[in-house]
Amino acid sequence: MLYQLSLCHPFQILLYNLDVETEASIAPEYSLRKVAEWNHNYMVTSLGSFEDRIVAGDQISSVSLVEVMEDKLVSEARDYGPLYPIAVEALDKANLICANVSDLVSCIPPSKLNTFS
Repeated sequence: MLYQLSLCHPFQILLYNLDVETEASIAPEYSLRKVAEWNHNYMVTSLGSFEDRIVAGDQISSVSLVEVMEDKLVSEARDYGPLYPIAVEALDKANLICANVSDLVSCIPPSKLNTFS
């Protein structure tokens, strides 16, 4: 069985595969394998995801949308506004929700982010 897991470090996003082996013994065996890392943010404090996209809340550079492509992470869009997000989540394919440091909530459609394609 294979699961994908993304973690945030203060300056990067790390993508891991979590392998679970249940056939060899009574207790399952777990192993992590790093697949990709993203070093294009400053202070990542929150992650959200939907399908093959990761939404990163960065306290310095607002919100980034990153696409998972097999063994790499590719920048898809970024908001350069002064949001200072402390929490982000993808509601669905068309909407992200973000909470900033003032406890205000804003909803950003990915189409409103600056895209790189």
